Amino acid sequence: MVKPSETTTGRAWLENFTPLDRPTAQILLDSLRFADLDTLRNGLMSKLEAVPEEGALRAPALLLAERKLEDLVERDKREAPVAYVDFHPGAALSPTPGSEAFIGGVLRDFAASGRKSAGLEWMAPDTELEELRDRRCRSVVLVTDYCGTGDRVLKFAAALARNPTIRSWRSMHLIDFHLISYAASSAALRRFEDSPLLAGVEVVEAAPTFETAPWSRTVREAIIELCERERRTKRWRALGYGETGGLFATALTAPNNLPAVFLQETEGWQPLIAGRKVTPEADRDLVGYQPVEPLADLAERVGQLRLGQNERLQYMRERSRDLLQILVSIHRAPKTEDELAVELGRPLAEIDDLLDTLRAFEMIDQATGITTAGRKEIDAQKRARRRTSAGLEGSEDTYYPRSLK
Repeated sequence: MVKPSETTTGRAWLENFTPLDRPTAQILLDSLRFADLDTLRNGLMSKLEAVPEEGALRAPALLLAERKLEDLVERDKREAPVAYVDFHPGAALSPTPGSEAFIGGVLRDFAASGRKSAGLEWMAPDTELEELRDRRCRSVVLVTDYCGTGDRVLKFAAALARNPTIRSWRSMHLIDFHLISYAASSAALRRFEDSPLLAGVEVVEAAPTFETAPWSRTVREAIIELCERERRTKRWRALGYGETGGLFATALTAPNNLPAVFLQETEGWQPLIAGRKVTPEADRDLVGYQPVEPLADLAERVGQLRLGQNERLQYMRERSRDLLQILVSIHRAPKTEDELAVELGRPLAEIDDLLDTLRAFEMIDQATGITTAGRKEIDAQKRARRRTSAGLEGSEDTYYPRSLK
């Protein structure tokens, strides 16, 4: 897979930096994840089909595209907005390109397919409050492509919860809010877990950030210093919205939690994604890229030098390599599933499967801590290939037997 730094778009962006800063900027650039539209659509459709089968939702369920409240409510309104009073949460989406319109298209395709996942009855976004009451709606499912900080999702859910009727249903445990997002940062996932608004969250990918990127402490500090020093506009923050240091973008748009060095359009600066709009050139060069840290690099970063230099790793099966990479990653301290997903560049469902396998082998415990068996496996993988001989010395002389047996 071609790295962003090896593309025309990436090389033009790297020219913004001095030769001394360019290696640090290159690490930052090659840590970005760019998801293509087919991957987004297929991932969301799969989740919409699978969630009901897991028994997490009660029927019937209302489907809603997560929306930016500022686009739905008058800007001079001082009171906190209330769904179905100040705005309709399922109002028609703008036909202009963007993530909201894309999500609306996914929901339309899902509804048009006629699927009733595990017999679950879905309700259209434009359903009125009276119909929700008449049909006894039991779940509200918010759908989005990416959650960087979680702010928008929680604000939208709060506006729904402020409706007196829905508030009454929630107090009697008659209705729950759920979220399906293609990607979310670790920070957003933690906020969702702590929020009483959401009863369930389903995510396909864990989105990388400065916090979870597989960088050493020295590299992370150098990248932060570079982003802060090279910020040349007040429009974008040095480490993105909420100072979260986002490293995820899609073919649709660049989230506002990307560092300013990627977005700023000041004089003398070549942006990677100008004004958060992905150009056809950037789409061609960058979209679809998934950063992955090789096992040898991970081993070196965490101090397992003998393992990282062992040529036996070249001959391991991919699944065995993934299992070993998890063991090496957590050998000092347990990590969350989303942190491991970022390191391996794998969907969360695959990480769950790998962790289940390691637990079956008793190499990790339920808290994702490494066991004695897991440490023994790491030690075993440090041993190099054995090269043996019978100790014979070659000779060009013709062999003649000297006795019969």
